[in-house]
Amino acid sequence: MSFKDQRSLHRIPNHFGDDLKAHLYVGREVYPCKIRDYNSFSIALSVSENLTEQTLETLSVSAIKLLFGEEIISLVQNPVILKYDSNSSILVLLLQTSEKMITPSREYRTKIPEGLMGACFGADPIKMDQVVHFKIVDISPNGFLAASSKSNRHLLPGMAFKNFHFTLPGVGLTHLDFSITNSRIEGNFLYFGCEFKNLNEQSTKALDAYYFICANSTNPDAALKYAKSKKISFKNLVRIERVSDPETFKKILHVRYESYKYANKLSAKIESLEHMRDIYDDNSIILVGFLGSQVVGTIRIVFSDKGSKLPFEEHFDFPANLNRQDLVEVSKLAVLPQYQGSDVLLKMFQAFAFEYVPKKRYAICMSTRKLSKYYTSIGAQKISNPIPHPTLKDETLTCYLFDSKRLERGKMYGTTWYLFAKDTIASLSKYGFTKKVGFSARLSLKKALEQAVLKRKR
Repeated sequence: MSFKDQRSLHRIPNHFGDDLKAHLYVGREVYPCKIRDYNSFSIALSVSENLTEQTLETLSVSAIKLLFGEEIISLVQNPVILKYDSNSSILVLLLQTSEKMITPSREYRTKIPEGLMGACFGADPIKMDQVVHFKIVDISPNGFLAASSKSNRHLLPGMAFKNFHFTLPGVGLTHLDFSITNSRIEGNFLYFGCEFKNLNEQSTKALDAYYFICANSTNPDAALKYAKSKKISFKNLVRIERVSDPETFKKILHVRYESYKYANKLSAKIESLEHMRDIYDDNSIILVGFLGSQVVGTIRIVFSDKGSKLPFEEHFDFPANLNRQDLVEVSKLAVLPQYQGSDVLLKMFQAFAFEYVPKKRYAICMSTRKLSKYYTSIGAQKISNPIPHPTLKDETLTCYLFDSKRLERGKMYGTTWYLFAKDTIASLSKYGFTKKVGFSARLSLKKALEQAVLKRKR
């Protein structure tokens, strides 16, 4: 940013009089000063006649502290002298912080995609009856870049902001403290480099999660490495949507392909992404899971349209005790290889439950031997004998049945009920789709947690 850009932002006359004042630190001395005018880059002071030009040249200004009443509103280390007029005793300082304060965690900074751009607002430090708003345009674990209108040119480097309301898409609302470390002007906007202050465990987790989903949209590999180092849970960060456009459908075909390839489940006839679609996609609700703007998982719920067959019937007979009209099939579950083993899988099944429980009582799925324990842990029942897998050597396929009534009653492992079913039932019961959580489910959870505690003590 050029000096011309800074000069284009006119300084504001100090209308607060002695209520807004400055303390200048030169050598070991503190000089009270009157503020003539100021903006986000510079400040003009009327200084004491005892403060000579020779003193300034010899000792330099180590800091400037601004006070509104008795409250410290800004502290800037090592401001730069732009101009000193000894005749009028007017000193003009460029407000900038030390390099150490400007660059914390710069290597972790990531730009925020348009759809994930957050915002914050709170009380103006000087205009006490007004609220100041910022748009968050990039983020790091320790700070962010805020965009604002030029009308906020009264905000200064070193200024502290307390208990601001932050809206972080994909994460939620939180309250944070921060301070401005530097400022610049670009076009019609002011940009403030800001550093978080007084972070507690809860707010640190929220910021880590928001940083991850933003970084995951631009640099997935680095974002995943960061998430693992911070032990970030993905389940509450995954955004679930129905596939409704060709572009997103193409992305889920890519996820299917990568997931099946990783598991060696691709048949010889699969030569392109288009071969990952089949005739059942047209009679399905296809769900897609996003982390930020990256598609990381997908699952499909197939309906029997006017008596049409379901995918499992290519390998198994239809169960004689079930009604076709009260059954769906869940299939084409796929998660990108780098997210397999994480709770993205749990989120995809939770999304499946949200869709199928209000519509049908039963859902059927085919499972390999490797995944069968996972399905039984979330309440599925085995309803067939295993058959050889059509693609994988030394692997089998078995049919499993989900019953929404078992979900309500908590007929699953206690810890899985807590992680998977508890939130699902709570949300569905609010709209009358299920009953509220049953006593047996709570007992199951209690027993499982007690066993986990005993195991840890051993």
